[in-house]
Amino acid sequence: MSQETEKTGTPKPNQPTATPKKVAAPAPTSPKPTPKPPVSTTVKATPTATSVRPTANRRVTPAGPKRGHGLEIALGIVLACLVLGIIIVLVATSAGNSTKTQASATTSAANVSNPLTPKNAATVQALVTALGNGETIVTAAPVAPTPTGAPANSLVDEQGQTWPVNGANPARTRVSPTTLKFPMQKLWDNQVGGELQSSPAIANGLAYFGSSNGSFYAIDIQTHQVKWQRQYGAAIAPSPAVAGGKVFFGTSAGYVYALDALTGKEMWNFPTIEQVLSSPVVANGVVYIGSNLGVFWAIDANTGLKRWSAQIGNANGAGINTSPAVSDGTVFFGSNNGVFYAFPTDNVTTSTKPKWTVQLADGKGILSSPAVSDGVVYFASEGGKLYAYNVADGTKKWEANLNGPSRSSPAVANGVVYIGSSDKKVYAFNTKDGSKKWEFATGDAVFSSPVITNDTLLIGSNDTKLYALDLATGQEKWEFATDDIIGSSPAVAGNRVYLTSFDGRLYAFGN
Repeated sequence: MSQETEKTGTPKPNQPTATPKKVAAPAPTSPKPTPKPPVSTTVKATPTATSVRPTANRRVTPAGPKRGHGLEIALGIVLACLVLGIIIVLVATSAGNSTKTQASATTSAANVSNPLTPKNAATVQALVTALGNGETIVTAAPVAPTPTGAPANSLVDEQGQTWPVNGANPARTRVSPTTLKFPMQKLWDNQVGGELQSSPAIANGLAYFGSSNGSFYAIDIQTHQVKWQRQYGAAIAPSPAVAGGKVFFGTSAGYVYALDALTGKEMWNFPTIEQVLSSPVVANGVVYIGSNLGVFWAIDANTGLKRWSAQIGNANGAGINTSPAVSDGTVFFGSNNGVFYAFPTDNVTTSTKPKWTVQLADGKGILSSPAVSDGVVYFASEGGKLYAYNVADGTKKWEANLNGPSRSSPAVANGVVYIGSSDKKVYAFNTKDGSKKWEFATGDAVFSSPVITNDTLLIGSNDTKLYALDLATGQEKWEFATDDIIGSSPAVAGNRVYLTSFDGRLYAFGN
């Protein structure tokens, strides 16, 4: 959410958590109808009856049969036909304009028309019906995969020059091979406006992120100027993912978009029925993402067509605001009703079930996105605990107390898992048994998710500060205060650190 939308739409302190709402989902192939502009008509005023007195000496001819008016009658008929023709043209033009107006609702800022196909339409309409009936379904692919070249993946390069997805890679371990030097300096910032919960993705020399003002930005990281910008009229809280020459993200209006990463041209969009607070991950040419209505989607990265989908629970709850992680043919995600899922990524038949699920004993929601490392998946919950489960069979390995709800997502490396908590602290636990190694106190709740470099942990806090901590001891190396809370997570690329804040700025730090 990373809420960062890894945190999935992180609220400001003391703001109530958004809960899934019931909606009467419209058929996604027909955007919300735009009211037709009224047809301009002229209404002739009815003349008021008046009494006309005959003028003196005026000769009055007795009434009788009218003669010689054929021409007037013919002209009257012609005039009536002309008026009728004009009315017909006006009505037709109005209808055409209305159609164009409705169609424009499905075009992007780049004026690319909605590419939804009948196959997608049928798929989503069937899902809407199932949701209304409270069914639990898994739907199959409408089309076979159509890869062009190597399957797209969100993956940090070996030199650490990119950060294409929140979490660094599909498993979301949040590790960068970069070694940073401290103290760091602010190199620049760019204030774009709105509140920034979206963590930046770094690729192609650009920083990609969305804003609560409905805009999606690509900022040149050398000139720190806007390369391109698209306006969608709906808040963009989730963090984007870059893969295969495209950048993917969801919006609160209930669409997933794919744009050309270099130009911003819209390649496709896909309706999810409800708002998207989950950040996408791209693995093997498939975009995986959840929606607030409790539907999990697998979308072909090239075509924008649905590979498969799963509606968990029913329409009354079980929203998916966490961001999925993918590892070894399995996609992992949690739900707002405290259930954690492991689905096979090749989920292409209607009979396919999850590999395994876990219902948390306290039933508390899962707004922390998972991280997968060495056969174990880690995630936290609103119940104030960090969990470790075996990937193979879903058996619990251990759990640890965080002393408060957590929307921070874990980072894992070298036998240690790191995470933040609403109790204002950052924790480090041993991956073997969950024993605590150290803790670090900040000035407010920590919804940001940590990032691991060679010897440093980077994490933001609602106290407005970005912290750099020693991995081994938790001792502070450096800090920087922004002008508002930090709900997003840092991105590390090319020996620089990039960060967004609720103050509406993208920051770049380095030496």
